[in-house]
Amino acid sequence: ARKTRQVETRMVSEYLLKNYSKFQYIMKVPLGSIDEKLIEVSNT
Repeated sequence: ARKTRQVETRMVSEYLLKNYSKFQYIMKVPLGSIDEKLIEVSNT
């Protein structure tokens, strides 16, 4: 389940990057740290 959530998170991040220019700042942050933060939020 955790693996699937990481894949979904990465897909969402890529979708945001492609479709919303205001999210381009995410490109400066490693996807791994984004995954960890979103997983923490999802698990609480």
